[in-house]
Amino acid sequence: MKLDYQLFLGFPLNSDYQILLKQTPENLRSLFIQNDPDYLQEVEHEGILYLGKSLGSSVQIQKIDQMEANIFSLLQRLVGNYQYKSVSLVLLPLPIS
Repeated sequence: MKLDYQLFLGFPLNSDYQILLKQTPENLRSLFIQNDPDYLQEVEHEGILYLGKSLGSSVQIQKIDQMEANIFSLLQRLVGNYQYKSVSLVLLPLPIS
């Protein structure tokens, strides 16, 4: 049996960030968090929630750097008063269903 995976670059949502995100107006959250590759997607992996984007099954390093900048830009628009400099994004292999 062959398992297919896609890469997902995500921001782990700790409890502090989740509290701030809940304070963001719903219309703004729904604008930036959608089930669409152009926007942030919410994914749960091993009990941790992430906001990020799918990268496909293989990707070049330059694309990861560009995607990281894009994700942080969208996160900043959602919750502007969070210290993003102390957080790294996580690259996850997610099974394709």
